[in-house]
Amino acid sequence: MPSTLRRSAGFDVPDFLAAGPRDVMVPVSGLEVARDVLLQADLGSTLPASGGDAPARVLLYLLAACAVVAVIAWLFF
Repeated sequence: MPSTLRRSAGFDVPDFLAAGPRDVMVPVSGLEVARDVLLQADLGSTLPASGGDAPARVLLYLLAACAVVAVIAWLFF
């Protein structure tokens, strides 16, 4: 099965180049086979629920961060 390894986000700094977690990238056509292999190896608990964060969740976090910054600015002025 074709696959590619890449360093996980947050671990691509020079201190972690040789170590740290890796993400295994597989083509969409091989997704089900790769998921079955990981489930057979009892690594299914480490599988992500989806391919990424939902746009609504990212927007919610962005709005929450803006609200925190606004409250801090209001308190200091």
